[in-house]
Amino acid sequence: MSQTFEDLSRSLGVRCADIGLDCNRVIFGMNEKEVMYETIIHMCEYHAIDQEEMTTCMRLKIRKNIHMYRDSVIGDR
Repeated sequence: MSQTFEDLSRSLGVRCADIGLDCNRVIFGMNEKEVMYETIIHMCEYHAIDQEEMTTCMRLKIRKNIHMYRDSVIGDR
């Protein structure tokens, strides 16, 4: 299925600060699964959190803070 301009201008994202980290990064994705994956990668690479340390509580906090963003730049991760 092709993506329309409207699909690209509305994506999901999570602010790192909203999940309790001192960081102003917003991680974007086209769906919840992609945002979760990219957020976990960001946390590992930039905040030195090992995947083994990613508790269910942390994952739920990420999921709870995923919001719809309009006019976001998808490639800006």
